[in-house]
Amino acid sequence: MRERNRPHASEPTAGEKQSGNWRPFEETGAGGTVPPSLAGRFMDWWRRQRGPAAGIYLRNVTAAVLPLTVAALAILAFHYASSLATVKSVYRANAQREITLDEQRLERFFAERQLILSGIARTMTVPDGDLLKNMGELTESESQLGGFFEGLYLDDLDGNVFGARGERFNVKDRPYFEAVSRGQNTFSDILVSRATGNRIVVALVPIRDPLGAVIGALGGAIPVANLLNEMMVAERGGSHAVLLDRGGTLLASSSLGAGEQRAIAAAISQADSATHAPAEITIPIGGGNVRYLMALGELPQLGWRIGLLWSIETIESAARRNAIYGVLLSIVLIGVAAGFSLWSTRRILAPLQKVAESIRALSRGDRNVRAPVAGEDDIAQIGVAFNDMAANLASHERELKEQAALLEKQARGLEIANVQYAEEREAALAANRSKSEFLANMSHELRTPLNAVLGFSELLTAMPAAASSETVASYAGEIHSAGRMLLAHIDAILAYAQLDARGYTPEAASTAIGDIVRGAVQIVEQRASSKGLRIRLEIGEPLPPVIVDGSAVRRVLVQLLSNAIKFTPHGGTIRVQVPPPQGHELAIQVQDNGVGIAPDQLDHVFEPFWQAEPALTRSTAGLGLGLAYAKRLIEINGGRIAIESRPGVGTTVTCYLPLAA
Repeated sequence: MRERNRPHASEPTAGEKQSGNWRPFEETGAGGTVPPSLAGRFMDWWRRQRGPAAGIYLRNVTAAVLPLTVAALAILAFHYASSLATVKSVYRANAQREITLDEQRLERFFAERQLILSGIARTMTVPDGDLLKNMGELTESESQLGGFFEGLYLDDLDGNVFGARGERFNVKDRPYFEAVSRGQNTFSDILVSRATGNRIVVALVPIRDPLGAVIGALGGAIPVANLLNEMMVAERGGSHAVLLDRGGTLLASSSLGAGEQRAIAAAISQADSATHAPAEITIPIGGGNVRYLMALGELPQLGWRIGLLWSIETIESAARRNAIYGVLLSIVLIGVAAGFSLWSTRRILAPLQKVAESIRALSRGDRNVRAPVAGEDDIAQIGVAFNDMAANLASHERELKEQAALLEKQARGLEIANVQYAEEREAALAANRSKSEFLANMSHELRTPLNAVLGFSELLTAMPAAASSETVASYAGEIHSAGRMLLAHIDAILAYAQLDARGYTPEAASTAIGDIVRGAVQIVEQRASSKGLRIRLEIGEPLPPVIVDGSAVRRVLVQLLSNAIKFTPHGGTIRVQVPPPQGHELAIQVQDNGVGIAPDQLDHVFEPFWQAEPALTRSTAGLGLGLAYAKRLIEINGGRIAIESRPGVGTTVTCYLPLAA
């Protein structure tokens, strides 16, 4: 009877709602419970939306989906509108990079060959003024350099050309012969080889006698085919490459038809040579107009032009394709995000609403409030955590009050300590600034008169014998030498002061230490040779890279080698060794057989301005900053330095540098 008297079969009683046994729109028949219809399911969902949590539920769904949808639509519109501009910008940047690489590649190509020819020219001798006596050497060089030159030629000052293969002709009236006769490195126009019939360009360098006078020229024929291989004339990313000589003649191009080649060559030759930025051009080809993105480059030493072209139609089709892909991907992402937002909001909102109500009650000061907990899922664990928090909050408040009083007391003590620290720090900074200012002022005051002394001494030294006596010239040389020494002292003091003031920050990078060591040895090799010393370089190859500032390590090695040269007597030997690394460090040893250092003095060698006994330094000059500077510089770069020495035997200084990970 009670069931029949309900207002609506789907309305639950309070006990049914609390027990969770209410199932709306379920009918009981002879066969048992009947599943609700689709209309019944919708009505059940709509009734639940009218409950207390409906507003929060709808707000969260709207806040999650609507902004995402609006933002996605805006992004789609912007993406479609800007895709073409972006793709064109990328193509322009790529065009500029490609044309720059081609220019650099060809410049290196010609520079290498001029360097080879200069090396051969320096080895040639001219006995009795007969340049042709070098033909044997020319023939041998031609056979060895077949990969670089098609042929080698000797030119005398009358313009007669003698090839290693017996060619004979005259180029006296050619502009490039006049240039090389004046001692300039130059290149010819495009020529046809008399020996092979190939198109060539000839690189020419002057040949000089021991006094530096030009007595002829050495030429090397470079096949245009080799030049095209170096340029890598091919389609790169849909581009077309074109190479023109100074007269606008097409030398080579990538896969283009004859009509396209002529039209593109004419457009490149007519383009403004001052314009190097990629630009869009329209070229009439085959009765129609074709738009290209063109980048121009030049080889100033030959007057040639390089052109790279991309079809605008290809660029625009790529932009449209990218825009379509972006639209499709955005639609998929919006759908996935919207679906996930709806599902997660529906899953989480109801139990979180109960926890939120408990939190609001707690914020109003109700310390006895507890959140209802049902089940063992993550949301239930949030309720449990809230209840634990509420239970502990009161005791924490009491503890916090006690700790606040203690912290206030400690804060007063820290405030006093901070004031003392600030005063001490300011005093230390003031002392450091005073030291740095002293060094800077000393440098300025000494450099000005020193530069004047150096300038006048150089003028005295350079005066002809008729205008100056030997005594004046000797005194001028002494002034110049003393000025150089004083300038070196000042530079040493400033370099050390920069390290001491932390004005140097190492530019650490992965460095090939073998090149650094060889460069340092090359810097001091002439100085050692003038003193009759020999430097032996022993590098264990291959060596792993180290993480240091390469220029700083080179300065340290130059300083150590300079010390070794200074304290090694005439005829001695200096060894520079880089053995294979042990552990995580790479060792560099500089060993000499000089006067050595006494054991009781080794503890002081790295102290700034320290000098050995007068008996040791009487014949040498220096401030005693070299080893101190080297030690600081190595340590700043993450390494360390050690020294071993025996009087009368020699000294060994070892630098340990960290290896790359």
